[in-house]
Amino acid sequence: MAMLAAGNFDSLLAYFSVAAWLFYFLAVSCLLVLRWSRPAAHRPFQVWLVVPVAFCCIAVALVIAIVSQQPVESALAVLGILSALPVYACRQCLRTRGYLVSAPLQVRQKRCCAPFSVCDR
Repeated sequence: MAMLAAGNFDSLLAYFSVAAWLFYFLAVSCLLVLRWSRPAAHRPFQVWLVVPVAFCCIAVALVIAIVSQQPVESALAVLGILSALPVYACRQCLRTRGYLVSAPLQVRQKRCCAPFSVCDR
């Protein structure tokens, strides 16, 4: 809702772009980390190493460009992402102490879909 209060399209685009390109960078950098840490792992296909490296460089350049042009909106986007970390930490703490037990996926699907009777088909 804070993003909608900004009022103009440029601010909304800055919020989205910073968040999206940060996660694109993280996803592609994981490919590089896995290539380095598990070189013998089975891969259905391999990309040339130049492609993810170039993509990561471009993603970093785009994030830097957006942050330099609209620092307030970029900072708010990063704060929005980081605001999920305390929630994640509390959830993990509850799970390790045994207060939070997640049901198997089939049980959760039946519980979620039961009012709509979608799972019974």
